[in-house]
Amino acid sequence: VRRAFPELALYTVSRADVRAGQTDISSGLSAEEEYRRTLGAMFAVYWLARIGIDGERGFSFGVDEGWKAKPVPIDSDDATEMKRLKFYQGQDWDLLQQLLIDAKMLRRTELGEIEVEVERTATMLALTAIHDVFKVEALLPTVRVDDAPFRGYDAGDVINDHDVAMYYVLDYFPDSLPSFKALSEAQRHSVVFTQNRMCFNHGWLVQAEA
Repeated sequence: VRRAFPELALYTVSRADVRAGQTDISSGLSAEEEYRRTLGAMFAVYWLARIGIDGERGFSFGVDEGWKAKPVPIDSDDATEMKRLKFYQGQDWDLLQQLLIDAKMLRRTELGEIEVEVERTATMLALTAIHDVFKVEALLPTVRVDDAPFRGYDAGDVINDHDVAMYYVLDYFPDSLPSFKALSEAQRHSVVFTQNRMCFNHGWLVQAEA
């Protein structure tokens, strides 16, 4: 995965002056935790794309030591496992699959089979890989004189909002993110749109935050 999306290595970057016991990540999590969260999100995309094969089981129960989706448990005394089973049984998997079709990550053929739209899915994976990179404070960009003002930041200011920082880099230094650079122009526009032009935080919505 890291060979396909080299930006994942950026989550482990830190400043030389960070004190022991402190974190260099704006979210307050450790670099390893942010890295694992990002990998988890990428696996979520993978399992959702496999609904109807083994995606439901992989998304709900994870994988075994051979990286195969675990079977549906018949009975268990493990409360966590039972919560997963309840989720598995109660989830509208057809609706989730339709969500990916509407997003043009999947398509339904004339025969009713599901196929992956490779370019669009690669775009989603690239966005997932880079989305939180600028929570790593060592990577936060400084606004150049020629670019100022930029979204409320003046020349010489460090952009300490990770979303605005991403937008700045995508706008002025797109070649610094190989996964983004490799996308078609149309897909790059889609990524930029999601980063700063929606004024919408999906996490706030699903967590009922204000």
